[in-house]
Amino acid sequence: MPKKGVRKQVQRFPHEETWLKEFVGFHGTDQVTEYSKDDLGGVSLTRIVEAIVCGAVVWADKSDGPGVDCIVEHYADEGDCVRAFLHFVSNEEKLTISAAERIEESGHEPNRAA
Repeated sequence: MPKKGVRKQVQRFPHEETWLKEFVGFHGTDQVTEYSKDDLGGVSLTRIVEAIVCGAVVWADKSDGPGVDCIVEHYADEGDCVRAFLHFVSNEEKLTISAAERIEESGHEPNRAA
């Protein structure tokens, strides 16, 4: 268990993180090209956007076709974590939310990456 005030160390993906934050900051949710409410695991679209804007890309990999698959995590002050599974194609300005989930992790300090 991490000590108080110590954040979990994660590999960062600065290019993907920058693109996602700027994309959502500029377009909001208007350009989210695909998502299914059933795949969001009860997580609101607003909370997913908060995870994209305030969270961190913790995994990214080139997909088989065009674009990149990635996972974004954000720890809220309430102690819960939202994990969003995304696919984006930057040259086409397409963002797809594949899935989302809320994870309760006791004893974890909030991620304040912004």
